[in-house]
Amino acid sequence: TSDDSDVKSEVLITLNKLGYDDIESLIQKGMNDERGKVRTTALGLLENIDISKENVPGIVRPIFKNGSTREQQKLLSVLGKMPIENSLEMFKELLQKHIAGTLPEAITLDLKEAITASKSKELIDDMASLDTGKSVLETYKDALYGGNGRSGYNYFMENSTGQCVRCHSIRGQ
Repeated sequence: TSDDSDVKSEVLITLNKLGYDDIESLIQKGMNDERGKVRTTALGLLENIDISKENVPGIVRPIFKNGSTREQQKLLSVLGKMPIENSLEMFKELLQKHIAGTLPEAITLDLKEAITASKSKELIDDMASLDTGKSVLETYKDALYGGNGRSGYNYFMENSTGQCVRCHSIRGQ
């Protein structure tokens, strides 16, 4: 038998595109699916629904407690696109975890990118203050972890803007 996570993910995406009336309950079901791919797809669709400030912690905290790195990265991306009044407190909580050293290194870069995407001057200033006094090498340490290796490789090899391959190589390529 084949894994039905691809089918479930595509059904969620398609119903969302079609404007299904009860998409919120389907997204919540998807977030509780046993398969990571379905949960990640459901997380990505969260940006299409209006989540109240009061409901954000209930969605976010379980993912940061038990979710995979991929799910956490996706959720941070969604938080960065939410109205800041709904995500501000959650960002502050995650930033405090980063300061305390309890946020996984694999999502630190994603947190910084989400904060930048939020366009919150307060959060961006708080984040920037963490790099004060660090060497240039320490400032970019977060780039060693997290991210998406496949996307990075594709950018390196194929992006005409970056043109990385004009001067650099990976494993002889």
